[in-house]
Amino acid sequence: MAEYNPSAESLILLERVKAVIAEYRAHLPPTIRQIWYRLIGLGVLAKTDQSYTNFADKMNRFRRGGLIEFDVIHDGGTTIAEPFFWINRSHMLNSFIRQSRRFRLDRQEGQPAYLLIACEAAGMVPQLQHVAGDYGIPVFSSGGFESTTEKYNMAKRLGEHFDSEVLHIGDYDNSGESMFTAFMQDVQQFAADLGLGIGIEFTRLAVTLSQVREYDLPTAPPARVKRKPDGSLWRPPAFSGTGTVQAEALPPDVLADIVSEAVEERVDHEAYDAVLAEEERVRQELEKTPQDALVVHEDIERARSSKAPRPKASKDKMRRIAGSTTLVVFLRGDLPVISTSLDGHALMFLVY
Repeated sequence: MAEYNPSAESLILLERVKAVIAEYRAHLPPTIRQIWYRLIGLGVLAKTDQSYTNFADKMNRFRRGGLIEFDVIHDGGTTIAEPFFWINRSHMLNSFIRQSRRFRLDRQEGQPAYLLIACEAAGMVPQLQHVAGDYGIPVFSSGGFESTTEKYNMAKRLGEHFDSEVLHIGDYDNSGESMFTAFMQDVQQFAADLGLGIGIEFTRLAVTLSQVREYDLPTAPPARVKRKPDGSLWRPPAFSGTGTVQAEALPPDVLADIVSEAVEERVDHEAYDAVLAEEERVRQELEKTPQDALVVHEDIERARSSKAPRPKASKDKMRRIAGSTTLVVFLRGDLPVISTSLDGHALMFLVY
Protein backbone atom coordinates (compact mmCIF):
# COMPACT_ATOMS: atom_id res chain seq x y z
CA MET A 1 0.00 0.00 0.00
CA ALA A 2 1.18 3.53 -0.76
CA GLU A 3 1.90 5.75 2.22
CA TYR A 4 -0.77 8.42 2.61
CA ASN A 5 -1.06 11.04 5.34
CA PRO A 6 -4.47 12.66 4.84
CA SER A 7 -5.16 16.18 6.00
CA ALA A 8 -7.62 16.92 8.79
CA GLU A 9 -10.26 17.81 6.16
CA SER A 10 -9.66 14.52 4.33
CA LEU A 11 -9.96 12.57 7.58
CA ILE A 12 -13.40 14.10 8.16
CA LEU A 13 -14.43 13.08 4.64
CA LEU A 14 -13.02 9.59 5.24
CA GLU A 15 -15.23 9.13 8.30
CA ARG A 16 -18.26 10.29 6.30
CA VAL A 17 -17.45 7.76 3.57
CA LYS A 18 -17.07 4.95 6.09
CA ALA A 19 -20.43 5.89 7.59
CA VAL A 20 -22.08 5.63 4.16
CA ILE A 21 -20.44 2.25 3.51
CA ALA A 22 -21.68 1.02 6.90
CA GLU A 23 -25.16 2.35 6.10
CA TYR A 24 -25.24 0.30 2.90
CA ARG A 25 -23.57 -2.78 4.42
CA ALA A 26 -26.44 -5.01 3.26
CA HIS A 27 -26.11 -3.72 -0.31
CA LEU A 28 -22.35 -3.85 -0.88
CA PRO A 29 -20.49 -3.08 -2.92
CA PRO A 30 -21.69 0.45 -3.80
CA THR A 31 -20.00 2.40 -6.57
CA ILE A 32 -17.95 5.52 -5.92
CA ARG A 33 -20.65 7.54 -7.63
CA GLN A 34 -23.34 6.13 -5.33
CA ILE A 35 -21.33 7.15 -2.28
CA TRP A 36 -20.81 10.58 -3.80
CA TYR A 37 -24.55 11.00 -4.36
CA ARG A 38 -25.26 9.97 -0.77
CA LEU A 39 -22.83 12.61 0.49
CA ILE A 40 -24.56 15.17 -1.72
CA GLY A 41 -27.85 14.21 -0.10
CA LEU A 42 -26.26 14.72 3.32
CA GLY A 43 -25.06 18.17 2.30
CA VAL A 44 -21.38 17.18 2.52
CA LEU A 45 -20.54 17.65 -1.17
CA ALA A 46 -21.84 19.72 -4.07
CA LYS A 47 -23.22 18.18 -7.28
CA THR A 48 -20.68 19.45 -9.81
CA ASP A 49 -18.35 17.69 -12.23
CA GLN A 50 -15.33 19.04 -10.36
CA SER A 51 -16.75 17.80 -7.06
CA TYR A 52 -16.98 14.25 -8.41
CA THR A 53 -13.49 14.40 -9.93
CA ASN A 54 -12.01 15.53 -6.61
CA PHE A 55 -13.99 12.91 -4.67
CA ALA A 56 -12.94 10.08 -6.97
CA ASP A 57 -9.30 11.15 -6.53
CA LYS A 58 -9.71 11.14 -2.73
CA MET A 59 -11.27 7.69 -2.82
CA ASN A 60 -8.35 6.45 -4.88
CA ARG A 61 -5.92 7.77 -2.27
CA PHE A 62 -7.95 6.31 0.61
CA ARG A 63 -7.92 2.86 -0.97
CA ARG A 64 -4.28 2.92 -2.01
CA GLY A 65 -3.36 4.08 1.48
CA GLY A 66 -5.16 1.13 3.05
CA LEU A 67 -7.77 3.34 4.74
CA ILE A 68 -10.70 1.75 2.86
CA GLU A 69 -10.83 -1.90 1.85
CA PHE A 70 -10.81 -2.52 -1.89
CA ASP A 71 -13.62 -5.08 -1.94
CA VAL A 72 -16.25 -2.85 -0.30
CA ILE A 73 -16.44 -0.60 -3.40
CA HIS A 74 -17.21 -1.58 -6.97
CA ASP A 75 -15.47 0.50 -9.63
CA GLY A 76 -15.68 -1.68 -12.72
CA GLY A 77 -13.29 -4.41 -13.74
CA THR A 78 -11.57 -6.28 -16.51
CA THR A 79 -12.60 -9.34 -18.51
CA ILE A 80 -10.22 -12.26 -18.00
CA ALA A 81 -10.15 -15.38 -20.17
CA GLU A 82 -8.20 -17.91 -18.12
CA PRO A 83 -7.95 -21.66 -18.86
CA PHE A 84 -9.59 -23.78 -16.18
CA PHE A 85 -7.65 -26.63 -14.60
CA TRP A 86 -7.70 -29.11 -11.74
CA ILE A 87 -4.75 -29.40 -9.33
CA ASN A 88 -5.15 -33.19 -9.14
CA ARG A 89 -7.77 -35.92 -9.18
CA SER A 90 -8.87 -35.35 -5.60
CA HIS A 91 -9.34 -31.66 -6.37
CA MET A 92 -11.85 -32.58 -9.09
CA LEU A 93 -13.77 -34.97 -6.86
CA ASN A 94 -13.88 -32.56 -3.94
CA SER A 95 -15.02 -29.78 -6.27
CA PHE A 96 -17.86 -31.98 -7.48
CA ILE A 97 -18.87 -32.64 -3.87
CA ARG A 98 -18.97 -28.92 -3.12
CA GLN A 99 -20.91 -28.20 -6.32
CA SER A 100 -23.48 -30.86 -5.50
CA ARG A 101 -24.25 -29.07 -2.24
CA ARG A 102 -25.05 -25.92 -4.24
CA PHE A 103 -27.07 -27.66 -6.94
CA ARG A 104 -29.60 -25.35 -8.58
CA LEU A 105 -32.23 -25.67 -11.27
CA ASP A 106 -33.71 -22.95 -13.46
CA ARG A 107 -35.70 -21.05 -10.85
CA GLN A 108 -37.73 -19.31 -13.52
CA GLU A 109 -39.17 -22.65 -14.64
CA GLY A 110 -42.98 -22.48 -14.65
CA GLN A 111 -43.12 -18.69 -14.29
CA PRO A 112 -45.69 -16.66 -16.29
CA ALA A 113 -42.87 -14.77 -18.04
CA TYR A 114 -39.10 -14.98 -18.20
CA LEU A 115 -37.62 -11.98 -16.36
CA LEU A 116 -34.36 -10.18 -17.04
CA ILE A 117 -33.00 -7.00 -15.43
CA ALA A 118 -31.02 -4.52 -17.55
CA CYS A 119 -29.24 -1.61 -15.91
CA GLU A 120 -27.39 1.24 -17.57
CA ALA A 121 -24.62 1.38 -14.95
CA ALA A 122 -22.38 -1.71 -14.92
CA GLY A 123 -21.29 -0.93 -11.36
CA MET A 124 -24.80 -1.62 -10.07
CA VAL A 125 -24.92 -5.21 -11.35
CA PRO A 126 -23.59 -6.85 -8.12
CA GLN A 127 -26.21 -5.03 -6.00
CA LEU A 128 -29.03 -6.08 -8.31
CA GLN A 129 -27.79 -9.67 -8.26
CA HIS A 130 -28.27 -9.69 -4.49
CA VAL A 131 -31.96 -8.99 -5.04
CA ALA A 132 -32.68 -11.01 -8.19
CA GLY A 133 -30.22 -13.90 -7.93
CA ASP A 134 -32.29 -16.10 -5.64
CA TYR A 135 -35.12 -16.00 -8.18
CA GLY A 136 -32.84 -17.06 -11.03
CA ILE A 137 -33.20 -13.68 -12.75
CA PRO A 138 -30.12 -12.63 -14.76
CA VAL A 139 -28.84 -9.06 -14.56
CA PHE A 140 -27.51 -7.49 -17.74
CA SER A 141 -25.47 -4.31 -18.03
CA SER A 142 -26.77 -2.41 -21.03
CA GLY A 143 -23.79 -0.05 -20.83
CA GLY A 144 -25.56 3.03 -22.17
CA PHE A 145 -24.90 2.70 -25.91
CA GLU A 146 -25.75 -0.96 -26.58
CA SER A 147 -24.10 -2.52 -29.60
CA THR A 148 -26.14 -4.06 -32.39
CA THR A 149 -24.65 -7.45 -31.52
CA GLU A 150 -25.78 -7.13 -27.91
CA LYS A 151 -29.31 -6.31 -29.00
CA TYR A 152 -29.37 -9.22 -31.44
CA ASN A 153 -28.12 -11.67 -28.79
CA MET A 154 -30.64 -10.29 -26.32
CA ALA A 155 -33.44 -10.91 -28.84
CA LYS A 156 -32.32 -14.52 -29.25
CA ARG A 157 -32.13 -15.03 -25.50
CA LEU A 158 -35.57 -13.58 -24.80
CA GLY A 159 -37.03 -15.25 -27.87
CA GLU A 160 -36.39 -18.67 -26.36
CA HIS A 161 -39.35 -18.01 -24.05
CA PHE A 162 -43.02 -17.65 -24.96
CA ASP A 163 -43.35 -14.51 -22.82
CA SER A 164 -40.55 -12.40 -21.37
CA GLU A 165 -40.09 -9.02 -19.73
CA VAL A 166 -37.07 -6.78 -19.33
CA LEU A 167 -37.02 -4.61 -16.21
CA HIS A 168 -34.88 -1.63 -17.15
CA ILE A 169 -32.96 0.71 -14.84
CA GLY A 170 -31.39 3.76 -16.44
CA ASP A 171 -30.68 7.46 -16.10
CA TYR A 172 -33.53 9.93 -16.14
CA ASP A 173 -32.27 12.14 -18.95
CA ASN A 174 -32.60 12.68 -22.69
CA SER A 175 -30.11 9.98 -23.72
CA GLY A 176 -31.50 7.55 -21.13
CA GLU A 177 -35.04 7.88 -22.45
CA SER A 178 -34.01 7.58 -26.10
CA MET A 179 -31.68 4.63 -25.47
CA PHE A 180 -34.41 2.75 -23.59
CA THR A 181 -36.80 3.25 -26.50
CA ALA A 182 -34.20 2.26 -29.10
CA PHE A 183 -33.14 -0.77 -27.03
CA MET A 184 -36.75 -1.96 -26.76
CA GLN A 185 -37.60 -1.41 -30.42
CA ASP A 186 -34.43 -3.03 -31.78
CA VAL A 187 -34.71 -6.14 -29.58
CA GLN A 188 -38.39 -6.59 -30.43
CA GLN A 189 -37.68 -6.16 -34.15
CA PHE A 190 -34.78 -8.62 -34.11
CA ALA A 191 -36.98 -11.15 -32.31
CA ALA A 192 -39.73 -10.66 -34.89
CA ASP A 193 -37.24 -11.09 -37.76
CA LEU A 194 -36.03 -14.33 -36.19
CA GLY A 195 -39.58 -15.55 -35.65
CA LEU A 196 -39.00 -15.66 -31.89
CA GLY A 197 -40.63 -14.21 -28.81
CA ILE A 198 -44.42 -14.07 -28.88
CA GLY A 199 -44.45 -11.42 -26.18
CA ILE A 200 -41.34 -9.44 -25.24
CA GLU A 201 -42.16 -6.54 -22.96
CA PHE A 202 -39.97 -3.75 -21.57
CA THR A 203 -40.71 -1.94 -18.33
CA ARG A 204 -38.92 1.21 -17.21
CA LEU A 205 -38.36 0.40 -13.55
CA ALA A 206 -36.14 3.36 -12.67
CA VAL A 207 -35.40 6.24 -12.76
CA THR A 208 -38.82 7.83 -13.22
CA LEU A 209 -40.09 11.35 -12.59
CA SER A 210 -42.21 10.16 -9.66
CA GLN A 211 -39.10 8.62 -8.05
CA VAL A 212 -37.15 11.85 -8.55
CA ARG A 213 -39.84 13.69 -6.63
CA GLU A 214 -40.50 11.02 -4.00
CA TYR A 215 -36.84 10.59 -3.01
CA ASP A 216 -35.80 14.20 -3.70
CA LEU A 217 -32.97 13.07 -5.97
CA PRO A 218 -30.32 15.63 -7.01
CA THR A 219 -30.81 16.90 -10.56
CA ALA A 220 -28.74 18.62 -13.25
CA PRO A 221 -29.74 20.56 -16.39
CA PRO A 222 -30.18 18.40 -19.52
CA ALA A 223 -26.98 18.04 -21.54
CA ARG A 224 -26.98 19.61 -24.97
CA VAL A 225 -24.06 17.53 -26.20
CA LYS A 226 -22.79 14.14 -24.99
CA ARG A 227 -19.71 12.10 -25.70
CA LYS A 228 -20.02 8.47 -26.82
CA PRO A 229 -17.63 5.74 -25.58
CA ASP A 230 -15.71 6.02 -28.86
CA GLY A 231 -15.04 9.70 -28.15
CA SER A 232 -17.40 11.13 -30.75
CA LEU A 233 -19.96 13.77 -29.83
CA TRP A 234 -23.68 13.60 -30.40
CA ARG A 235 -26.70 15.77 -29.63
CA PRO A 236 -29.30 13.94 -27.53
CA PRO A 237 -32.98 14.25 -28.50
CA ALA A 238 -35.31 16.55 -26.63
CA PHE A 239 -35.91 15.63 -22.99
CA SER A 240 -39.36 15.57 -21.39
CA GLY A 241 -38.10 16.69 -17.97
CA THR A 242 -36.43 19.82 -16.67
CA GLY A 243 -33.70 18.14 -14.60
CA THR A 244 -31.70 14.99 -15.26
CA VAL A 245 -30.89 12.27 -12.69
CA GLN A 246 -28.41 9.41 -12.91
CA ALA A 247 -29.53 5.94 -11.83
CA GLU A 248 -26.73 5.85 -9.26
CA ALA A 249 -28.39 8.74 -7.47
CA LEU A 250 -30.91 6.22 -6.12
CA PRO A 251 -29.63 5.00 -2.75
CA PRO A 252 -28.78 1.25 -2.87
CA ASP A 253 -31.41 0.34 -0.28
CA VAL A 254 -34.11 2.25 -2.19
CA LEU A 255 -33.07 0.63 -5.46
CA ALA A 256 -33.20 -2.81 -3.81
CA ASP A 257 -36.74 -2.13 -2.57
CA ILE A 258 -37.88 -0.99 -6.04
CA VAL A 259 -36.47 -4.10 -7.73
CA SER A 260 -37.67 -6.47 -5.00
CA GLU A 261 -41.21 -5.11 -5.17
CA ALA A 262 -41.30 -5.44 -8.97
CA VAL A 263 -40.01 -9.02 -8.84
CA GLU A 264 -42.43 -10.06 -6.09
CA GLU A 265 -45.34 -8.73 -8.13
CA ARG A 266 -44.37 -10.95 -11.06
CA VAL A 267 -43.23 -14.21 -9.43
CA ASP A 268 -45.56 -17.20 -9.13
CA HIS A 269 -44.50 -18.39 -5.68
CA GLU A 270 -46.17 -21.78 -6.01
CA ALA A 271 -44.05 -22.58 -9.08
CA TYR A 272 -40.98 -21.07 -7.43
CA ASP A 273 -41.42 -23.16 -4.26
CA ALA A 274 -41.84 -26.31 -6.38
CA VAL A 275 -38.46 -25.69 -8.03
CA LEU A 276 -36.81 -25.14 -4.64
CA ALA A 277 -38.28 -28.41 -3.35
CA GLU A 278 -36.99 -30.30 -6.40
CA GLU A 279 -33.55 -28.73 -5.94
CA GLU A 280 -33.40 -29.99 -2.36
CA ARG A 281 -34.49 -33.50 -3.38
CA VAL A 282 -31.81 -33.75 -6.07
CA ARG A 283 -29.24 -32.15 -3.77
CA GLN A 284 -29.78 -34.88 -1.17
CA GLU A 285 -29.36 -37.57 -3.82
CA LEU A 286 -26.19 -36.01 -5.20
CA GLU A 287 -24.74 -35.63 -1.72
CA LYS A 288 -24.63 -39.43 -1.36
CA THR A 289 -23.01 -40.08 -4.72
CA PRO A 290 -19.68 -38.16 -4.68
CA GLN A 291 -18.80 -39.33 -1.17
CA ASP A 292 -18.81 -42.93 -2.46
CA ALA A 293 -16.81 -41.85 -5.50
CA LEU A 294 -14.14 -40.28 -3.31
CA VAL A 295 -13.78 -43.46 -1.20
CA VAL A 296 -13.23 -45.63 -4.28
CA HIS A 297 -10.89 -43.03 -5.81
CA GLU A 298 -8.76 -42.97 -2.65
CA ASP A 299 -8.51 -46.77 -2.75
CA ILE A 300 -7.17 -46.52 -6.29
CA GLU A 301 -4.69 -43.79 -5.31
CA ARG A 302 -3.35 -45.87 -2.40
CA ALA A 303 -2.90 -48.86 -4.69
CA ARG A 304 -0.96 -46.72 -7.17
CA SER A 305 1.30 -45.16 -4.52
CA SER A 306 2.20 -48.56 -3.07
CA LYS A 307 2.79 -50.01 -6.55
CA ALA A 308 0.62 -52.90 -5.53
CA PRO A 309 -1.43 -54.78 -8.12
CA ARG A 310 -4.56 -52.91 -9.06
CA PRO A 311 -7.48 -54.22 -6.93
CA LYS A 312 -10.21 -55.96 -8.87
CA ALA A 313 -13.33 -54.95 -7.07
CA SER A 314 -16.52 -56.90 -7.43
CA LYS A 315 -19.65 -55.39 -8.88
CA ASP A 316 -21.09 -55.06 -5.39
CA LYS A 317 -18.11 -53.06 -4.23
CA MET A 318 -17.93 -50.83 -7.29
CA ARG A 319 -21.63 -50.12 -7.52
CA ARG A 320 -23.16 -48.09 -4.68
CA ILE A 321 -26.90 -47.76 -4.49
CA ALA A 322 -28.21 -44.62 -2.75
CA GLY A 323 -31.93 -44.14 -3.21
CA SER A 324 -32.52 -43.61 -6.93
CA THR A 325 -28.83 -42.84 -7.55
CA THR A 326 -26.49 -45.52 -8.95
CA LEU A 327 -22.73 -45.00 -8.90
CA VAL A 328 -20.23 -47.06 -10.89
CA VAL A 329 -16.48 -46.42 -10.74
CA PHE A 330 -14.25 -48.22 -13.25
CA LEU A 331 -10.86 -47.74 -14.86
CA ARG A 332 -10.15 -46.62 -18.43
CA GLY A 333 -6.48 -47.30 -18.81
CA ASP A 334 -4.96 -45.70 -15.72
CA LEU A 335 -7.75 -43.17 -15.29
CA PRO A 336 -10.67 -43.73 -12.90
CA VAL A 337 -14.05 -42.97 -14.41
CA ILE A 338 -17.13 -42.10 -12.36
CA SER A 339 -20.37 -43.11 -14.00
CA THR A 340 -23.59 -42.28 -12.23
CA SER A 341 -27.26 -42.08 -13.04
CA LEU A 342 -29.86 -39.92 -11.36
CA ASP A 343 -33.50 -40.60 -12.10
CA GLY A 344 -32.61 -42.06 -15.47
CA HIS A 345 -30.14 -39.31 -16.44
CA ALA A 346 -26.64 -40.65 -17.12
CA LEU A 347 -23.63 -38.66 -15.90
CA MET A 348 -19.99 -39.61 -16.47
CA PHE A 349 -16.84 -38.01 -15.10
CA LEU A 350 -13.33 -38.85 -16.28
CA VAL A 351 -10.89 -38.19 -13.42
CA TYR A 352 -7.54 -37.00 -14.74
